[in-house]
Amino acid sequence: MRTVSRRQTTMYFDPAAEPAAVIAPGERVVVQTTDSLCGLVKQAAPAGFGIDDVVRRLGGACPVTGPLYVTGAEPGGVLSVHIERVTPVPRAGQGWTGVFQGFGALTHERYSIQQPVEPVTALVDYDGEAALLDLGSRVARIPLHPFVGTIGVAPPLERRMSFSQSPEYLGDVDLPGVTAGATLVLPVHVPGALLALGDAHAAQGDGEITGAAIEIEADVELSCEPAGAEQAGFAGLPQLNTAAAIAAAGRVHAARPGGEAAGWQHDRPLLLRAGVHRPRFPGLTTPHSGHQAGVTRRPAARCTGSAAARGSRRRSRTALHPGQCRRPQGGIGQAISHS
Repeated sequence: MRTVSRRQTTMYFDPAAEPAAVIAPGERVVVQTTDSLCGLVKQAAPAGFGIDDVVRRLGGACPVTGPLYVTGAEPGGVLSVHIERVTPVPRAGQGWTGVFQGFGALTHERYSIQQPVEPVTALVDYDGEAALLDLGSRVARIPLHPFVGTIGVAPPLERRMSFSQSPEYLGDVDLPGVTAGATLVLPVHVPGALLALGDAHAAQGDGEITGAAIEIEADVELSCEPAGAEQAGFAGLPQLNTAAAIAAAGRVHAARPGGEAAGWQHDRPLLLRAGVHRPRFPGLTTPHSGHQAGVTRRPAARCTGSAAARGSRRRSRTALHPGQCRRPQGGIGQAISHS
């Protein structure tokens, strides 16, 4: 199996970029990713950063490995990206998290409900099962759920920073659903699609409310299948599909944050929330944030009785009597997650 090195990174989704690799439809490859700030925090923790300072120092944020040219992907079609696995590198090691000035709903000067929190970063050890965040008086054990935070194709006209998001190419949406077993369906604007990805996370809640998750390097095994938009049933927005749900993913503008965030003043609880927080209400995200909403997959109802009786019920459209029809548990699910 071929490997695309994490040394082949860029800060852009670029329609004019030279491919880092050419892959065939269905070919499995391993894409190595670097962390979202190119190792900067590991050198400087516990020093805090503002997002503007990071962009000035690194030329961007959330570097992506690639791009990959997928043979057969053509403008007007779509690219199905099958995520086979996301493995932290090393399997047991050290990542980082933080509270970033000017980014994240609890720290942004315009969108926070309180005075911005002082920026801080922290190194986080992890083993094969959990990340271990030192809270001072105790250590929080956060189950690992590795996923890809930034992934996208080349936009149609001009290059865009990998730190950005758009339904045209996706980008830095930080959706925990982009993990092993998921299929991402993206529009294709240039020959080969030019797929690039990076910014892996060991764990994250539904929202990156402090400006960071638990950031790591990773190996991502994937395969790609090009198809026509009609053949794929593509409806205009990037799709994030799993065995359990069919969803759309993209960027929205968040409203002013509210509710549960009030009163969080100290950095350690905030660092903990970066790994486990589940915002189940609107607005507690960054001003430009990735959201995922979809419906659960549900098999058709199974009805009992004779074929003649079932046909009669269909013709008459009358209500079914108790015991005649068994519907599986579950139903339509809204707002599966957002970042």
